[in-house]
Amino acid sequence: MVSKRILKELKSIEDASRCYSATIVNDDIFHWEASIIGPDDSPYEGRVYRLDIRIPSNFPITICIDILQSQWNSIWSIEKILLAIISLLTIVAL
Repeated sequence: MVSKRILKELKSIEDASRCYSATIVNDDIFHWEASIIGPDDSPYEGRVYRLDIRIPSNFPITICIDILQSQWNSIWSIEKILLAIISLLTIVAL
């Protein structure tokens, strides 16, 4: 069940083709490498940031991102996490 959701989320990210991307590392669906592009009109604009994502076996029940953990809900997706990180880069720039 977890594997099916993870693969579905990866497909969603691949189809989105926006300012982020993700790939599976070494055929391990619980290990991803993601890239995000710094948001426009921020000090991070145009820069590419790589993220090493380790998905826990109990995903989506818990997450290990301190800034999101208190507001975490299992309906969040990895794509939404990437968007939240991009949003944080925008807020930091203000």
